[in-house]
Amino acid sequence: MDSQHKRSILHTKTRWLSREKVRCRVHELHKELHAFFKTEKHGRLCEYLQCEFWLSRLEYLAEIYAHLNSLNTSMQGREENILTSSDKLVAFKKKVAISKNRAKDGNFEMFPLVRDSCIKKMSPIVFQHLTTLGSKIQLLFPITED
Repeated sequence: MDSQHKRSILHTKTRWLSREKVRCRVHELHKELHAFFKTEKHGRLCEYLQCEFWLSRLEYLAEIYAHLNSLNTSMQGREENILTSSDKLVAFKKKVAISKNRAKDGNFEMFPLVRDSCIKKMSPIVFQHLTTLGSKIQLLFPITED
């Protein structure tokens, strides 16, 4: 063969970080990141990491991505089929609808990381996001319940 490469790489160590994991790590390390950005004189990033509302949005996104990631991984594997996947999607749609209604009333039990001090500001944002998420899931996976 006329290949440009003469050797193949036998093993490479690659680790993919999902959005959920990156957001969780930023949340876990926000104090350390703030100290680092302060020493590096990145004022704008320091402002974000000190803002309670910005951190609450980050916490919400970390949690919603954790739920989506959990759904995604639960729908993979040898024993998974269309019937079990459909059941999981229906259950997730119901969970989104319940979470949306609770968020509208200011109940954030399903998102324990979100700061209590920002719940009033977060309620309309989370409600709108979960409304959009629910409609997108319905559009992409039009599964009816029987």
